[in-house]
Amino acid sequence: MTGGRQGRISLYRKAIEYVLLGLMLLVPLLFTTKIDNINYPKTFIFNVGVIAMAALWLLERVETNRWDLVPSPLYRPIIAMLGVGLVSTLISGYKYATVSEMLRQISYVAFFLIVLNTIREGNQFRRLVAVMLIGAIVPCIYGVIQAMHLDWIRWRTQPSWERVLATFGNPTYFAAYLATLLPLGIALLIAPRQDRSSTKGSLALALLLLMMAICLIYTYARAAWLGFLFVLMVQAILAAFWLKGREKLRMLIPALALGLPLAAAFVLPGTWSLPERLKSSFTADPSNVHRTIIWQGAFNIFKSHPILGTGPGTFILNLPENQPPALLRTGDNVMAAHAHNEFLEVGAETGVLGLLAFLWLLVTYYWFGFKALKEIKDARWRLIVAGLMGGVGAFLICNQAGVTLRWTSGASFYWLFLALTGCAIEIALGEKREETTLVNIKERAIAKGREPAGVGERAPSLAPPWVRRLLHVVVILLALVGVIHSVRLLAAEFHIEQANNLADAQRFVQASNEYGKGVSLNPFALAAYYKLGNVYASLGDPSKALQAYLRLRSLAPNFPGLHYNLGGIYLALSDLEKAREELQLAAKLDNLPSSWLQLGVVEARLGHLSEAREYIYKALNEDKTLDGVDPHFELGRAFRREGKLTEAADEYRKALEFDPKDYRLHTNLGTVYFDTGRLPEAILEYQEAIRLNPADAIAYGNLASIYTKQGKTKMAEEMWKKVATYAPLESDLARRAQQMLTQRAGAQR
Repeated sequence: MTGGRQGRISLYRKAIEYVLLGLMLLVPLLFTTKIDNINYPKTFIFNVGVIAMAALWLLERVETNRWDLVPSPLYRPIIAMLGVGLVSTLISGYKYATVSEMLRQISYVAFFLIVLNTIREGNQFRRLVAVMLIGAIVPCIYGVIQAMHLDWIRWRTQPSWERVLATFGNPTYFAAYLATLLPLGIALLIAPRQDRSSTKGSLALALLLLMMAICLIYTYARAAWLGFLFVLMVQAILAAFWLKGREKLRMLIPALALGLPLAAAFVLPGTWSLPERLKSSFTADPSNVHRTIIWQGAFNIFKSHPILGTGPGTFILNLPENQPPALLRTGDNVMAAHAHNEFLEVGAETGVLGLLAFLWLLVTYYWFGFKALKEIKDARWRLIVAGLMGGVGAFLICNQAGVTLRWTSGASFYWLFLALTGCAIEIALGEKREETTLVNIKERAIAKGREPAGVGERAPSLAPPWVRRLLHVVVILLALVGVIHSVRLLAAEFHIEQANNLADAQRFVQASNEYGKGVSLNPFALAAYYKLGNVYASLGDPSKALQAYLRLRSLAPNFPGLHYNLGGIYLALSDLEKAREELQLAAKLDNLPSSWLQLGVVEARLGHLSEAREYIYKALNEDKTLDGVDPHFELGRAFRREGKLTEAADEYRKALEFDPKDYRLHTNLGTVYFDTGRLPEAILEYQEAIRLNPADAIAYGNLASIYTKQGKTKMAEEMWKKVATYAPLESDLARRAQQMLTQRAGAQR
C-alpha cells in the first residue's frame, strides 16, 4: 500500500473519530428558542455528523477494499427491523411519512455501525466516554441554575422554574438523557483503578454525578426516576458481588453524590412533593389519563393493522380516526405525535412482525450482554459493561411513558450505548479488530477453497484507480445531497417560525409569504399548511385558504381541526353540501361541541330544521362556554323561511340572551313581530336595532312600512330618507326607498 494511500486511510479513520467526539459534545448542548422544535439543532448536527462519518467510512473502505464488519449478534435483529419497516413502507398509504421515518432509522443504524466498527481500542473507548461525560457538564450546570430559579432564557415549552429543562427544552427528554448516562458514570466511579493517581478525575466525576442527580430529581420525570432507581438497585447488587474488600468502599462516593440532593429535595420546597410525585405514577392524574387514552388509540391502530402496521412514522396520521374521542376532552386539542409507549408505537406502525423484531433486538442485546459479563474477568470492565446495559435499560423504561426514542436527543445515545456495549465487551475480552478481521477473512477464504491473504498483505484492489476515484465522487455527491437536504429542513423551520410570529402579530400578508417559503423548502410541513390556511382565512381569501387546507388533506386527511376549518371555508364559499360533509367528519373524529354547533348552523342553512336544532342544542347544553348567537340566529332565520314564526321568535330571543347588543337579532325579531302583527313590539325592536347600529337600513325600511300602515306619513318619509342614505346603492331596498320618496314628493305637489 502506498504511503499516500495509507495516509488517506489514517486520515479518514481519525476524521471519523473526531466527528464522533464532536457529536458527543454538540448534541446535548445545541438548542434554539427561535423555532417551535427547540431540539431541531440537535437533529440537524446529528444528521450532518452521521452523513460525514458515513462518507468518510465509505471512502476508507474504498481505499482498503475491506467491507467486512466487526461481528455482532445485533445485526440480524436490526436487519429484521429494517426489513419489516421497508415492507410496511411499501404497503403504507403515506409514503412520504414512511420514507422519512425509514431514513431516520437508517441514520441511527449507520451511527451504530460506525461506532461499533470505529471504537476498537481501549484508548478510543476512554476518549469517547470522557468526551460524552464532558458534554453533560454544561447542560447539568444550566439545569442546576434552573433548579435555583435563576434561568435567564424564556422557554416556550414550559417554565423552567417548574421543571428543569436544561438545554433540552423538555424535562422528560433531559431526564431520559440523564437516566441513560448516570449508570455508566456510577460504574466508572466505583470501578477499581489501576492508576491510583486519578483522584482528581474521580472527584470531578463525583461532582458531575451530583449535578446530574440534582437535575434528574427536579425534572420531576417519573418514568426516568423509576427506570434509574431500578437500574441503580441492580447495579448496587452486582457491584457488591464483583468488588472485593476495600474496593466496596468506593460505593459510598456515588451513594453520597446521589443521596445528598435526594435528601435536600425532601426538605427544600419544590414544584411537587417528591413522594407525592412518585406516588402519582400509579394514580389517575391528568397526564396519566391522557397517556392511557393515547395508548388505547395506539392499540386500536394495532388491532386494525396487526401484521405489518400502518407504516413507520404514520402514528401521527392514523391516530385521529382511531383515538377515543375522550382524548380531546383532556384539554389537548393538538395532534399527539407519538404513543408515549415505544412498544405500542412500534406495534401500531409495523405490526406484530415489527414488534417481534424490536423485542428480538432487546432480548439479543441483554442475552449476549449477560453472557459476556460471565466471561469478563476484570471487575472494572464488568462494571462498565453493566453500566452501559443499565443505561439502555433505564432509557427503555423511560420510553414506556415517553417518546425520547423518537428524538435525536435520546435515540442517538440509545444507539451509541448499544454499540459501545459491543466495543467494551470486545476490548475487555482482549479482541483486536485487525485480528478479528483477519480471522473472518481466513474462515471465509478456507470455506471457498482458496488461500487467504496473509497477515500484513494488502487486500486485492476492488477496481482500477479511475473506478475508485469515481466512487469517491459518488460518495461525496451523495453526502452533499444529504447535507443540503438537512440545511433545507432547518431553513424551513426558521421560515415557519417567522411566519408564526408574524401571524401572532396579525401581519397576515407577510406571514403567508413566510409560510410559503417554509413549505417550498419542506413540502411535508403539515402544521405550516394548516396555519397558512388560517392566515388566508383571516385575510378574507377563502379560495387560497381552501388550497392550503386541501394540500394538507392530501398529506394528512384527518389532521386535527382540518375538517372543521374546511367546513368553515366551504360555508364561506356557500358550498353547503361540502361544508356539511366536512363538519360531519369533524364531529365524528373529535366529537367536540364546537363541531356539532357549526354542523347545526350548516343544517339550518340547508333547511334541515330537526337536525340543526338537535346539533345546536346538544352542543350548547354540553359546553356552556360556547357562543350561541350565530347558531340561534341561523335557526331563527330557518324557521322564518319555513313560516314557523313562533319558533323563529324563540330562537332570536335565545340568541339575545348571549348578546343583547347584536343589532341583527333585534332587527330580525322585529320582523317576526311585524309579520305576526305585533307592531308595537316590532317598533321597539327596530328602534333598539337603530340605537345599536344607526346605519341599519333594514330596520329603517321596516319602520317606514309600519308607520305607513299606521298613517304616520311624515315619520315614514323620515325613515325612507334614512334608508336612502344607508342602503347599498342599486339594492332593492335603496330602489324601494327612492320610489317611496318620489311618490311622496309627487303627492305633495
